[in-house]
Amino acid sequence: RTPSTPSQTYARAVRVARRGTRSSVTARLPSHYADHHPRRAYPWPRASRLMSSNMEDAAPAPPAFSGEVVELYNLMFEQNVPSWEAIAAAVSRNTTPGQPLQILDLAAGPGEPTCHMAARLKNATFLCTDVSDEMVSNAVKRASARGLSNVTCEVVDAQNLSTIASGSQDVVTVCYGLMFMPDLQKALAEMKRVLKPDSGILVATVWAEMPMIKIVGQTMTEVLGSAPPPPPINPLSLSDPALLDAALGDAGFSLIESAHGSYSFALPKDPDLAWKAGLLPVLNQIEELHASGKHGDVKAKAKMNFQNITATMHDDSGVIVYPPGTYRLVIAKP
Repeated sequence: RTPSTPSQTYARAVRVARRGTRSSVTARLPSHYADHHPRRAYPWPRASRLMSSNMEDAAPAPPAFSGEVVELYNLMFEQNVPSWEAIAAAVSRNTTPGQPLQILDLAAGPGEPTCHMAARLKNATFLCTDVSDEMVSNAVKRASARGLSNVTCEVVDAQNLSTIASGSQDVVTVCYGLMFMPDLQKALAEMKRVLKPDSGILVATVWAEMPMIKIVGQTMTEVLGSAPPPPPINPLSLSDPALLDAALGDAGFSLIESAHGSYSFALPKDPDLAWKAGLLPVLNQIEELHASGKHGDVKAKAKMNFQNITATMHDDSGVIVYPPGTYRLVIAKP
């Protein structure tokens, strides 16, 4: 049965992680998407994207998730309920109750915070987007399962919103997506363009502290015998508030609110899933190193070292629970 409240959703996500239940990623988009958004295999799965008619203006593709990474991502994804609730609350208190709204959710993965907001804001119409066709396919299923008729899902690159009219959006939301934009200024400029100039707002979250990254670094240092380079996807790339504030200012936004929140992540109980979920930012690099044969059995080393590093992080049921991560929520006006 689908949980009826956000708190129940979060609790269920933790229970699922502790059982080690695998999520399904078998959905696919209608066939016409395949011609424009083919899936590709890169060291860290790179995105197919909506291309600009002017190729010189096209931004580098942001990272997308596919295959096993999607399955593991989904196991962790459901535990982000506190940040979805924070975004939904921010939208609610910064818009007029009952007013028809057009809301664009970028980098929404398998459909959040879109679905949280759509259940709360019945007066709003939502465009739920992600650069990954597999994520958008899951978002379609998520919205449908919740009976949300006010949600449309599309494959969209946040750096190229050419299919969206200027000044058409009341709200743009981005939950943990700004950190991964190869051209952040291009993405922010596009967000500013599509927002209504006088009343529109941008609501976004970025990670300020994330214990997972420290654990990833420690594990890879043990595996490689020396400190590894920064992860190809760095959730902490905007952890310094000055970086995001400057980027927003350069794009013509005015920051009107900034707040912090925190929550923990429980890893899957299955040890074979736990180490992979815990090392998700570098999982594809581990696979590549293992396949190269230059560092021995890299997957076995990674699993063993991860288990050693997290040995003191188990709860009473034997599940690894990461220390709380801290996110920053910002609200800005164009």
